[in-house]
Parts: sequence; C-alpha cells; structure tokens
Amino acid sequence: KFYAETSEKTFEKAVMNLSEGGVTDAADVPEGVNTRTINGIIVPDGTSASVAFFNAGYYLNELEFTVGEDGMATIGLRLDKTIGSNDYVVVGEWKLWYMGDPGAGVVEQDVSDLIVNNNFDPARGDKNTSTIEGWTTTTLNGYKQNTASYNKNTFSLSQKLTGLPKGKYKVTVHTFYRAGSYE
Repeated sequence: KFYAETSEKTFEKAVMNLSEGGVTDAADVPEGVNTRTINGIIVPDGTSASVAFFNAGYYLNELEFTVGEDGMATIGLRLDKTIGSNDYVVVGEWKLWYMGDPGAGVVEQDVSDLIVNNNFDPARGDKNTSTIEGWTTTTLNGYKQNTASYNKNTFSLSQKLTGLPKGKYKVTVHTFYRAGSYE
C-alpha cells in the first residue's frame, strides 16, 4: 500500500503492479534496457531497467491527502502480506506538492525538499545495515541507482513530515509491485 497518515485520517491506495505500468509498444521502451514481455506487456528486468522506466515517467503512483492544524503527516509504502515466494518492490524518487488551503484557494507548489533524501541518494543509505537517511525502513534487498528494493519479505518504508501548512497535498513515488515471479 501507498499511504499518507495524518492525525485526522489515513489515505491509502494500492501500488501499481508490474504490468499496470508497463508498455505495449516497443517504441515506448527506454533505449538499451533489459525487458521481459508478459501477456503482451513490456516490463523492466532489473534495477537499471526499472530506473530507466522511472526516468521515462512510468510507474508513477499518486496520492492526495489533507493535513490538519498540527502540520504532520507520515508518507510511506508497506507490504503487510507477501503473495508470492519472490515478491519484489522497487522504489524510486518521491515528490510532494502543496495544493493549497481549500479555504484560501489552490496554489500548487513543489515542496519535495521537505522530504529528507527523497531521491534515495546512494551516499545516504546502506543495504547492509538496512538504513536510509530520513526514512524508517525494514530490511532492504537493494539500495543503488537512486532506488530502494525489497524482495521476498513484507516491508515498510516511511517518513514523518512535520511543519506542513494546513491544506491539501499530493505525494508521488515511482514504484511497482511484482507478486512472485515475472510470470
């Protein structure tokens, strides 16, 4: 699940699965990456390919939420139950937009700098210690090429944001979920 929790409510939705974010036309595939085709859908094969798909705008998950007077929200991803023996999640860059206070009109503003290490800087995390600066996470499978990945396990990844102005927000993250093997 992709979520934002505030003191007032939990906002959540399912993460895009591997096929949902794939492409059907080979001309749309980022150049020079490894892919697989599953039921006519072309999907990335490996971290480098996932990064190329993310950079091309694929697998973008969006969630809108509202922050109250306390100015706090926790954003994150979690997998509470594995489905396959080889479940896999790759997580790329996070972005945050302040959409405005509904009572004062909407003014969209990129406030992604409020997320510590929103792009998973390779120098600010370590797979071996399962640490990512700014984030609370469980055991990592990988931390490279500005991504975090999780494999064969339930997981959680979150960050608490404070000092947010009251109002509506949109958070985005490039990520996908693969249940079990590619097939």
